[in-house]
Amino acid sequence: MLIASANPYLGMRDGPSALYSFPSEGNLCHRCRPPVMPALAQHAACCLKGDQKDCAVYLQAEGKAFSRELAPAKDEVLHQPCGLCWGW
Repeated sequence: MLIASANPYLGMRDGPSALYSFPSEGNLCHRCRPPVMPALAQHAACCLKGDQKDCAVYLQAEGKAFSRELAPAKDEVLHQPCGLCWGW
C-alpha cells in the first residue's frame, strides 16, 4: 500500500514500492545502506507523514549509514520482519 504523504524511501524489505500504513518493524528506510527500521516514534512523527525536511537520514547523501539517534531502541525490535504478519 502506498501512502501519498509518506517518505518515498520508506518501504518493506524489497523496496519502497509498498509499505505498512502504520509504524511497523516491516517498514525500512531505504535512503541508507543497509536499509534499517527507523524508531517507531520517528516512523509515526516523520516517515509516514512525509515530513522529511527535519529528518537527518533524508537530508544526508543517499547510501550512507543510518543515523544512530533515529534507530530503534533494542526493546522496540521484537523480531525480524518477514513481510507477512498474522494477527492471530
